Amino acid sequence: MAVKSISQNKYILRRYIRLLSQYPGMEGHKDAISYFIILHNFLELEDMFYDQCTMANKNINIHLTLLSDVKMCSTAVQIGKLLYSPNHKVRFGIETLDSIEDVRVFMATDECKRRDIYNKLVHYFKSARIV
Repeated sequence: MAVKSISQNKYILRRYIRLLSQYPGMEGHKDAISYFIILHNFLELEDMFYDQCTMANKNINIHLTLLSDVKMCSTAVQIGKLLYSPNHKVRFGIETLDSIEDVRVFMATDECKRRDIYNKLVHYFKSARIV
């Protein structure tokens, strides 16, 4: 399977989020939505700092195998649980992306602090127990 571009994977993640949001009460959907939002935002960071991520071997996108034709919510939840595994390279990339100096500097900027979204997402990702 060919590696999709970062923009293609972000589009698929937005589709997953919209799909799962239609059935918010179902088991696992809230956690899957949160995870896909986190993943989307970290793909944004990877896109912004692509060269640095590549040099540090912290790419997330190359390890994603998202299905663009997902029609079942349960499939999206299963994909979320798979990617959320502590041993998966995507999770490792997300947890260690801030070890890249340029990313860490960006995350410390006033713009990022105002939104404070990345720090909250990293905290959620590291503290959640979805496996």
